[in-house]
Amino acid sequence: METKTLGSLFDKDEFTPAWHPFSAYSHLLNNLRHLALIAGLKTALALGVKELDIIGDSLLVIRQTLKKCQTRDPKLKPYRELSIILLKQFCKVTHIFIPRTGNILADCLASLASSLSFPISKKSETVTIQRLETPATELRDCKTQNLLNQQSQTERITSTTKILALDLEDMDDGNPWYFDIKNYLEDGSFLEYATDSNQKIVKRIAIKYCLRGGILFRASFYGELHGCLDDEEAYTVVEEAHSKVYGGHVNAQMLAKKVLRMGYYWPTLEGDCNKYVLHYVQCQTHANKIHAPAFSLHPMTSPWPFSMWALDKVGPFRDTVENTTQKAFILTATKYFTKWVKAESYVLIKSPTLAHFVCTHILARFGTPIMIITDNGHQFISQEFQDLCDKHHIELHHSTPYYPQGNGQAEATNKRQPHPKGKLQPTWEGPYVITHAYSGNAYRLVDTEGVEVSGSWNALYLKKFHA
Repeated sequence: METKTLGSLFDKDEFTPAWHPFSAYSHLLNNLRHLALIAGLKTALALGVKELDIIGDSLLVIRQTLKKCQTRDPKLKPYRELSIILLKQFCKVTHIFIPRTGNILADCLASLASSLSFPISKKSETVTIQRLETPATELRDCKTQNLLNQQSQTERITSTTKILALDLEDMDDGNPWYFDIKNYLEDGSFLEYATDSNQKIVKRIAIKYCLRGGILFRASFYGELHGCLDDEEAYTVVEEAHSKVYGGHVNAQMLAKKVLRMGYYWPTLEGDCNKYVLHYVQCQTHANKIHAPAFSLHPMTSPWPFSMWALDKVGPFRDTVENTTQKAFILTATKYFTKWVKAESYVLIKSPTLAHFVCTHILARFGTPIMIITDNGHQFISQEFQDLCDKHHIELHHSTPYYPQGNGQAEATNKRQPHPKGKLQPTWEGPYVITHAYSGNAYRLVDTEGVEVSGSWNALYLKKFHA
């Protein structure tokens, strides 16, 4: 089996890189690595190098050379002994280990050595690498310049005409999209630069259009006439139909149908409606919540009744500042095995309240559970509640920012409770800017003024904002 390896050198005195790929033949990979080291050491000695840095991705060869690892294979011992003898010829030698992925230069040289093929009689091959300082279009020798000068004047004119025609097609002349159709219907005229193919296309399209009092209309499939609008008029109609007096903040599909029913048309009607609704700020803040998880879920099962409980807090349902004596919070405990729910209302839910709820409604009635799962509310992560769980040997688990709804049983229970927010309040807050992304779909955010939002936020509670 033929295998090719390499060694590389850097001449520090001349500050000029000297690359030396080597071709070797062996059945063992470790033999090839030692051969590359020995070949590099010999080349360095030939160049008169006194201080040498050896950079390699083989930790075994480095440890064997430094006598920190035994060489049990008898085939490798001669290579090791020769390497040690050659290393003693230098004043200073430094071994540097880098991973295979970081040894980019060595991999490139290895690929170059493997791709070259030359006769067995030759022991080396010279490869010249040249760097071009200027663009290729500026590197014109005499021969290239003569070829350019020999181009006929007729070919130059033809090429210029084609380029001019392409530029005219892509150029915006400031006319509305229906300008050619309207001119054709009025007097049968076309633009001066319109080709025969362009004229045929205009004639075919104009069949669906007609003029009424100087205004262009397009006939629908059912024969209804829709007035043709330019870009400015189209934006005004979309704005009025969506968010002004006649608007109902409908989705893009309903908005496009509404504009058609109003008697207007332009070619990009559906796309413009979709873009307008997508970027409208109020529609984004009042959009429905995204209930699909950001990544795969890991279901949790309860082995027997009363072994796992989920705790969560719901509220406030009222203004707790004005009404200090009314109960505004609900504390729920959900049993995983039977999905049975226990709920109690409180004015405020603090650590003593939570501890009393657990002792009264869980420990006293159903015994000590194995596990309690909560979110990261300040009551659930308090030291008093943690001491209570430690006293009764209960495992306390909190959902992390990577998936705040990890307490899924409690969240499912809360969906059946009355929601404290009104229907007209925004569903989403923002916009915010992501400053750092963690593994597991957790993110750090700042607002538009650069103020950092406390805590990490999971992708389940985020969605893209279209500015």
